[in-house]
Amino acid sequence: LEFMKTKADFHFLNLLSNKYNGETFAVSSLNALADKLLKDEQVGDVIHYDLEYEDIIKRSLLFVLICIFLFTEWFVRKVMGSY
Repeated sequence: LEFMKTKADFHFLNLLSNKYNGETFAVSSLNALADKLLKDEQVGDVIHYDLEYEDIIKRSLLFVLICIFLFTEWFVRKVMGSY
């Protein structure tokens, strides 16, 4: 549908904004739009993020390397006598 109509239908957009208690602003009144947005308490920053944890055992190479390093550190401290 959007490919068929390449120009904005301002009458439809105005009806849509009135239906959902919105407002329409002309290009000449962009300052009024900026003022309205700055004064509106509902407008704010929205931050989305996904945080995923993965078990270290699933990454077997990394897990084995960490175990080797820990064992090596323990062994060196044990042999050198600083443990």
